[in-house]
Amino acid sequence: NGRGMLRHRRRGEEVSPAGVHHQQEEGQEPPLSPRSAPRWKMQWSLFREALAVVLGVVLCVGWWALSPVVFLGREEQLLVVSPWDRATYEGPGVVFYTPVLKRGRKRKAVLVDEESYAAFKDELAGTTRTVEGPGLVFLCAYEKVDRLARKYVLRENEYAKFKSAVTGRLRVVKGPSTVAPDALEELAERRDAVVLGPTDYCTLRDAATGALRVVAGEGVVFPEATEEIVERAKGYELGKSQYVKFADTKTGQVRVERGDQVVFPTATERALLPTTTTATTPTTPTTTTATTRGGKASASA
Repeated sequence: NGRGMLRHRRRGEEVSPAGVHHQQEEGQEPPLSPRSAPRWKMQWSLFREALAVVLGVVLCVGWWALSPVVFLGREEQLLVVSPWDRATYEGPGVVFYTPVLKRGRKRKAVLVDEESYAAFKDELAGTTRTVEGPGLVFLCAYEKVDRLARKYVLRENEYAKFKSAVTGRLRVVKGPSTVAPDALEELAERRDAVVLGPTDYCTLRDAATGALRVVAGEGVVFPEATEEIVERAKGYELGKSQYVKFADTKTGQVRVERGDQVVFPTATERALLPTTTTATTPTTPTTTTATTRGGKASASA
C-alpha cells in the first residue's frame, strides 16, 4: 500500500513500502508514531509554549514599568536625576527613563510677564543670569529661581543706583526707562534729578575721591555712580554798579566779579560778606565863593 509506511514485525525486521528490509537491533524499541506518543509529553510541550508567552508578556510589562513614559506639554519640563548627573527635557514631547537608576520630576517653566524679570542661579557652576520678560523660561539642570520681581520704571528726571553684591560696584540708570537689575545687583538709591534754572547751581562731591564739582545754569543734573549732591543754591545776580568777592578756601586767593552778570562760585570758593556792594562814583571838587570886607570876591576850593 503506497499511502503509508507498512511495518511488518516479522522476526525483528521492518519492511518499507520500497521493499527494503531494515534489521532492528536487539534491545531497541520500535519507533512510535506521533499518534502513539504519550499524552503527558504533548501537555508538557504546550505548557512550555504557554510559559514562554507569559514570560514574554511579563518582561514587556516589566520593561514598561521600569521605563516609564512621561508626556510633556508645551510649558512643562522633566528633570531627570541620576547618581552621577542631571538632565532636563523640555516639552512638548515624550520622554523615557529607567526609575531603577534615575528619578524624574516634572515641573513648569517660569512665566515672566512684560513688566517683570527673573534671576536664576546655577548651583553647580555658581553663575547667574537675568531674563527680562515677556517670555517662557526653562531652567537648566542645576538652576534654581533666585528672584522673580517687577522691573523698575523710572520717570523722566529720575535716576536709580544699583550696587553689585559681589564687587560693590555702583551703576547709574537715568530715566525715563524700564530697568531689570542683574542677578547679583540690589537697588541702592532712587531719587529725582536736580533741575536747575538759569540762575541756579549745585555742588557735587565724589564719595570715592572727595573731589568737588559745580554745575551751573539751566539743565538737569544726574550724579555719577559715586557722587552725592552737597548743595543747591542761587547764583549772584549783579547789577551794573555791583560787584562780589570770592575767596578760595584752598589757595586763599580772592576773585572779584563785577556786574552786569550772574556769577557762580567754584567748588572751593566762598563769597565774602557783604556779598554784593554798590560801587561808589568819584565826585568832582566843588567851588565856593567868599566875600571880603572890602567887597572883593576870592575863590577858594
